[in-house]
Amino acid sequence: MSYHQTAYYPIPDADIVDSSKMFVVIFNPGLLDYQFLVSRMDVDEVYQDGIFSEVRHKEKAYYRYEKSENQKSYMESSLLNKYGPISLLQHEWKYLNDTALSNRQYGHFMRIEREWVYEEKQIVVEHHIFLSPDDLIARFERRNYVDGALTQTVTYRYDEYQFDQHTLSPRASSPELYSMKYFERVDKLKALEKGTSAPHFEGRGTNGEEIVFGKELSEQTLLLFGSISCGYSQMVIEHISQEQFKLKNGVALLTFLGSDTRERAVKYLEKFPLSNPVIVDRRDIETSYGIAGYPILHLIDQNGTITESLAGSSGIIELLDRLAAEK
Repeated sequence: MSYHQTAYYPIPDADIVDSSKMFVVIFNPGLLDYQFLVSRMDVDEVYQDGIFSEVRHKEKAYYRYEKSENQKSYMESSLLNKYGPISLLQHEWKYLNDTALSNRQYGHFMRIEREWVYEEKQIVVEHHIFLSPDDLIARFERRNYVDGALTQTVTYRYDEYQFDQHTLSPRASSPELYSMKYFERVDKLKALEKGTSAPHFEGRGTNGEEIVFGKELSEQTLLLFGSISCGYSQMVIEHISQEQFKLKNGVALLTFLGSDTRERAVKYLEKFPLSNPVIVDRRDIETSYGIAGYPILHLIDQNGTITESLAGSSGIIELLDRLAAEK
């Protein structure tokens, strides 16, 4: 099922009406937990296999929620969940009358969403839907009243319904060669810059080896932060997993798949084995380094100072190749 949606938002006390358009595709609409793809401008919102992603094509990145409760909160408050045709039809509606819109008859239904008193004024929010003869919502209105006077009407128009069988691409929520970022980290975390002292940590690699990263290092160290769900990270990992890739003497590499579970990471590394240690499922270390997205590479000198800090696959691969042993 697919349709086009146009929303009109009048600004009170100003002769201005903002509008926004989107194209919506619902997959398996009969299921309670249906999948969807919402396209607006250069951004796609995708709900696929229980995971919500916001794909920003101009940025070549996709964003996800790190915590399931944050995703649930967003999904419950999203416009699609509140004002999409499928969600609207779940409510009980009171029939008012038949109304002509664009020379066609529609059934007009209403429900009161909310009413309360604020500063001795009665506030009422009404929802109105207009159903076509084939029971499709053509129009939705959210009307705000103050002491009985209409103060604002927000209108949603739905058209060009199609009921073709759609298939959601397996890569729709995580396009190849796009970086992955977490909503929660973007505003809170600031990536460490060149000249910063690298935080110390202890961990255990996927092969059981104990790893201690301290102040004094015996050699330069590369810290690579990535995720097997991130297209750019995959490019870097596949590059360094090549048999001919080796770093020159005096340079060590430690890879973090900090947001990936051990089970998922080990399965992936069976296909792309790495000769360097890999630490998985350690968001605390990522947080201490201000990692909000992937991939990130830090080069740290023997004094524990970050001398290079890079984001994105091309710059990272270029630095790795500069530090590689001569073939």
